[in-house]
Amino acid sequence: MGGLARILIESGHKVTGSDNNFYPPMSDQLRELDVELTKGFEPSSMPEADLYVIGNALSRGNKCVEEILNKNLPYKSGPEMLGDIIKDRFVIAVSGTHGKTTTSFMIAKIFQSMGKDIGYLIGGISPDFSFSAKIGSDEIFVIEADEYDSAFFDKRSKFIHYNPSVVMINNLEFDHADIFDSLRDIKKQFHHLLRILPNNGHVIINNFDDNVKDVIDEGCWSNKVSYDFTLDSCVAVDAPIGTDPETLIEQAKAKFVQRILEGDIVVVFENIFDGETGAYDEDWKNYNRETSK
Repeated sequence: MGGLARILIESGHKVTGSDNNFYPPMSDQLRELDVELTKGFEPSSMPEADLYVIGNALSRGNKCVEEILNKNLPYKSGPEMLGDIIKDRFVIAVSGTHGKTTTSFMIAKIFQSMGKDIGYLIGGISPDFSFSAKIGSDEIFVIEADEYDSAFFDKRSKFIHYNPSVVMINNLEFDHADIFDSLRDIKKQFHHLLRILPNNGHVIINNFDDNVKDVIDEGCWSNKVSYDFTLDSCVAVDAPIGTDPETLIEQAKAKFVQRILEGDIVVVFENIFDGETGAYDEDWKNYNRETSK
């Protein structure tokens, strides 16, 4: 909700917020945006508003929720509100049980390194980004797409509202036992997501995850891109016990690049926006779109 508040403010809206407590770093970011924060949910403290965005932590019995319902005030869930804002963007939705935050930041960092002023909303913090959300001016919007429900009045998963052009499913396990009875219930939500992905869209899947493949087998009407990990794509680093992690990482990088330059590993970069393929030259400085697989 804090990230959504930033996006709303950057879109030109005035935002206030209520919660039982506010904690850094999000509380600090909201105060920097001059968001008026109210502790607690007393109806007397509710400001007049054109729209009330209700988070999925609130439910019936909450005093502010009851006030909104009793007075027939306009309201939406957070995911629906965000979906309205990004409906005309090229949305890349990163989903799955594990790795959503990390993968989302990696993708956002790649576009940022290309000089693109992308939008993003990610449920974490990264040293490469000042904030966890930004509206951006580029058409691309990267979002950490959660399968948790949208609100007490909308039990669909959040990601249903985002209208993605690209969906990445990293992995699937049973999670959120407070709202899902079984892994099958979670798979059903992902199946619903794929049902609204356009046929010129892309679904990127972990080919080593049987649960993800089960979702695909239920129905996939978009372009499917799969990835997996094999021993051929691994590198081994010989180092003394006690070598610090940063040194190991640098050695692994050097060995991996060496295998690429020797032709042992072929790296192909495919542009999913227009179907072009290419690769970087041997000094990793120039991207050649004419290079074929």
